[in-house]
Amino acid sequence: MNEDFLRASTNPETWRLAAEGIAGELAQIDKAVARTNPTATLTERESETARQTAMEPARKVFAAITANQWPAVRTMFTLGQQETDMLVLLVERRITDWQTILNAKAAFGSAQDIVAIKEAADLNKGSLNLNVALTHAAKPNVLVQGLRTEGNYETVEQLFKLGADPATGNSNNGQIFNDTVEAGRADIGRLFAKYGQSGILPIDPWINAAKANRKFKLFDDLRKIQWDYGRFTALDNETLLEVKTLPDNAGVLKTVFNFASRHVNEIFETVNPRQSILRDIAFEDYGDAALEAARAKLIDMGGNPSGIEVSLRGKAPSVKAAGLSMPGKG
Repeated sequence: MNEDFLRASTNPETWRLAAEGIAGELAQIDKAVARTNPTATLTERESETARQTAMEPARKVFAAITANQWPAVRTMFTLGQQETDMLVLLVERRITDWQTILNAKAAFGSAQDIVAIKEAADLNKGSLNLNVALTHAAKPNVLVQGLRTEGNYETVEQLFKLGADPATGNSNNGQIFNDTVEAGRADIGRLFAKYGQSGILPIDPWINAAKANRKFKLFDDLRKIQWDYGRFTALDNETLLEVKTLPDNAGVLKTVFNFASRHVNEIFETVNPRQSILRDIAFEDYGDAALEAARAKLIDMGGNPSGIEVSLRGKAPSVKAAGLSMPGKG
């Protein structure tokens, strides 16, 4: 490859050409030879010699990267363009490390890449920090003028499935979530909220901060995320809870959709006077659109409600009270 591409540069086109050239150099490596194990006719010393010889192109490339003092973001970009199994091989031969390749593929790879790296690291007892990778996957970030990460929805979701913390950042209160939404990736922010249910990721403090700082676009995006996820809780496979706080400290409306019993419970908790008012409503007497939306939300949040293969066949949203009445009603 053209060694000029390996020199220090702030030109994004040079970064791209270098990544392509390095891919060509790494393609010369015979992976089978690089993973040679001793046999009845091949000693450990002979095996190691074969492995070292096979990896020589990679060692030369990384020596040049070190000599030219590449910034970490350029190395991450470059590794993000390489084939995943080759990256795993580089770690196996101690040319780079597990966290570096995971960060690279979190920013520039796919969900399958993340799984492959995690499985290989586990097999080799390697150490990975999913939360560090999450910071590279989620928030758009300028690497060099003219080149940036855009946020990677697919790898963010896979990191959450593997156990990354949605409240990552600033002592684990969700700073990365807020920064990601503010950077224009409200869709990825919804993933944080989805996997941050049941208080794992508090959203209200960020909404209040955006409002106090008059960041109106951020406030609107966070509020919509709260509407989508923050007010819902999957209590179990069959039950969805929706909580709405009413304006002016008037109280809280809790709606419980139970798909096993095919009943909706609406609980209105007032502040002054302090009391709870319950209405029990059969699915047949509840709004079809509301039931379908609740079912879809429960499935989205990991539930598995009964009867998902058939229509709920709800009627119009008329309600019959079960022995109790709403304030102001007879």
